[in-house]
Amino acid sequence: MARRNAWTVMRASVHIWRRRKYYFGLVFDADQEGAHGLAAERVLAALRDYCMARSATVGDTPEATYRMIGRRDVWLFIQANLNFDETQYRDFLETHDEYFGE
Repeated sequence: MARRNAWTVMRASVHIWRRRKYYFGLVFDADQEGAHGLAAERVLAALRDYCMARSATVGDTPEATYRMIGRRDVWLFIQANLNFDETQYRDFLETHDEYFGE
């Protein structure tokens, strides 16, 4: 009985993981042509900066540092669900800086 329950939980977890990956890909599909792809790229670029993807997560106070670490965890969660490889990640870090005035 315990083995059957473990199998059910594992199947449900895999199903949830696949659905999450699908929805992240749908929302953040920067490879699409047109306005949706451009909007996805710009939103990801804004999240990249907000979530400290390119900067240190050390603040002036311990509370600021913890907040920055939390933001960084959000970026890592997004990155993991989008399956960025090293090349895509490096290219992405350079995109849309002009849009945000950097």
